[in-house]
Amino acid sequence: MNQIFVSIFFVFALSPNLFAWNLLGYRPAWLQDAYSEVARMGRQIRDSVREVKPLSLGSAWVPLTRIGDDYIAQMIQRDQRMKELRQKMHRLRQIDKASEASAAEEELLRLIELGALPEKRSKTGALKIGLELRDATPGELSLPASGAKDSVPGLRLVPAGGPPPQPEPLPAGVRQDLPDPWIPWGISERVFKNKTLVSNATYAKAEVLPTDPEWRFIWRCFYHDKPTKWGLSRVYCIHNRDQTSAFEANIALLERDNSAQPTWNTEPLADQRAKVIERWKEAVAPFSPFHTMESDGRRRTFKNTKVLPLWHGSSLKKCNGIANSGFKFFGKFNLEDEPEGESLSSTDDGYFGSGIYFTNSARYAADIYSRGHLMMGWVSMTEPFPVVGDPYQPDIAFLRGATAYRNYNAHYIPVVPIDPSFDCEHYYPCLKDEAPVCDELVVFQSSQALPRYWVELQVEHPGMARPSQSPAFVEDLIPVLMQVLQQPEVDRDKKLRNVLNQHLERLLKQASDDDLEEDQLKMYQQLAQLFNGQGKVDKSVRQALTGASRGPAAVPVQVSQAVAPVLAQSVLLSDIIHTQAMRSDPLSRARGWYEGPRDAQDVPALEWGPKSPKEMTFEEAKVYAASRLSKGWRLPTIWELEMLYQQDRLLRDDGSYWSGTLIHDHPDAWVLYFFDGDVDHGFMGDGSYARCVRDVDVFTF
Repeated sequence: MNQIFVSIFFVFALSPNLFAWNLLGYRPAWLQDAYSEVARMGRQIRDSVREVKPLSLGSAWVPLTRIGDDYIAQMIQRDQRMKELRQKMHRLRQIDKASEASAAEEELLRLIELGALPEKRSKTGALKIGLELRDATPGELSLPASGAKDSVPGLRLVPAGGPPPQPEPLPAGVRQDLPDPWIPWGISERVFKNKTLVSNATYAKAEVLPTDPEWRFIWRCFYHDKPTKWGLSRVYCIHNRDQTSAFEANIALLERDNSAQPTWNTEPLADQRAKVIERWKEAVAPFSPFHTMESDGRRRTFKNTKVLPLWHGSSLKKCNGIANSGFKFFGKFNLEDEPEGESLSSTDDGYFGSGIYFTNSARYAADIYSRGHLMMGWVSMTEPFPVVGDPYQPDIAFLRGATAYRNYNAHYIPVVPIDPSFDCEHYYPCLKDEAPVCDELVVFQSSQALPRYWVELQVEHPGMARPSQSPAFVEDLIPVLMQVLQQPEVDRDKKLRNVLNQHLERLLKQASDDDLEEDQLKMYQQLAQLFNGQGKVDKSVRQALTGASRGPAAVPVQVSQAVAPVLAQSVLLSDIIHTQAMRSDPLSRARGWYEGPRDAQDVPALEWGPKSPKEMTFEEAKVYAASRLSKGWRLPTIWELEMLYQQDRLLRDDGSYWSGTLIHDHPDAWVLYFFDGDVDHGFMGDGSYARCVRDVDVFTF
């Protein structure tokens, strides 16, 4: 019997892999077999990847503890990279890229080894595994079970720096930046009047300038997901009458044929598809409903058909072809190896269907598929087929190279890069609970897409905004101004932004090699001092740039019922009125016919220009305001107009005034009647007065 007990004792003592020792949480140092343990974990991670099951590293090794503040952050980065590698291996195996999958697996195994075995960190070989390690402050790693310490250089796992998730498909409120929010592809009057027919082509072209509403729209869409290699250079509006007619006619067909109900909820992975549809609805909601203009001048409303402004990466030759005859190319395209004089050929038949590909990401379109040009088009569709990701990618298997799935006219795909880097060209549908980096959309008829804006790009790098010496020529100052306009604080400051856009417009109208004038050189010096040591806009420099004055002449006069009549008279003489910030609730007085939202809004302090000399139609009022845009004037919203009515009743004005606010789900705009405060719809062809408004410099109060 004693021999039996002795045998059992030696089995437990000598076998490092038995369950009994694992329960203890560690093994004696003389029994440690590091390389066998790594091999075991390697087999487990390989099998877990193939079988799509959670990975357990076991309990043979106790956790390592970093003596310092950054160990937890390092381990979080390491775990994130391991997750990315698992997903990458899934996708690579599904598209038969065995060698790349093996390389990813090798990196994953080495990353596990690096995290689990402290002695590997001190060897030079550990720096050759492609994890972008770099030296930091030296520290210590400790094994809590034994108390032994291993001094090694502090290493930091640096993320690959790929594109971040995109919470919102498009910039918030971007519809209001359009020349006509109800006909989103409409063209502003100045741009339309300045278009010229392109030689040997069927389309007309006009440059969009920084003071045009189209510029602001393009700017916001472009910088919502800015390219890493390119900056915006010039924007052109494209108008092809035949393409516009075909696009609007197809919208009518889509609206009429929208009787068939989508069937995606009966497909596999329906829960994932539901999330894709929710994201699509979030994207299209700001542009729905919309109108088209009928031949008799009436506006027709569309609710079921949806439109989106989307990007298409292009070359000079391809942009010209699109503007001339519409989007014709199918599948995805490789622009890297195509000589400029040759036609572009499809490199594959389209992962998500053989159709016309668009994206909501200027970065993706420009960095991967552009040769210095982007085309933005308006794309129409009804509810699309939602494409989703799965370890075996079944959607790609049945959509690849095929036409539209069943009765759908579009496929919508939130995507992520297969490799988390900005240079990755391969994007695949999101796996379950994976946040998309951007979205792709595929349509299957040329008439579903209307090319509208041709964007010329320029190579951009940080040094262009910080020249080593003062700029001497126009082409030197433009990049500086572009970089300043990209800063969030400047973008939010309407007055400063408008002033800088006026300077930019002037520069764009000059030849690139023109000498800078004295005032432009002065502006550069001001821009160089615009941001203080904390990275905030310097108030005094802002004042100098915007021409604001803090002297007595700039002190606003507040007109209200409590103001003396003589003071109100002085305001009338100058035709300039100032109103204080307040909460405005005009739609609470709208009549019963209005069934839309009646939300109140907080309105900031404003400055009001003189009353228009005569009544005018809504379009005439827009032109009247546009002619004063260079000085910051615009048509007021209905909430701003309500503020003027409430605070300036001493004007004793009994006229009706146009607001720039279009009525929800209705073809007309809001009008406020100062005689009795009535808020009602104004027919576009009727006459009302216009009174322009602009933002007040916060420093004048």
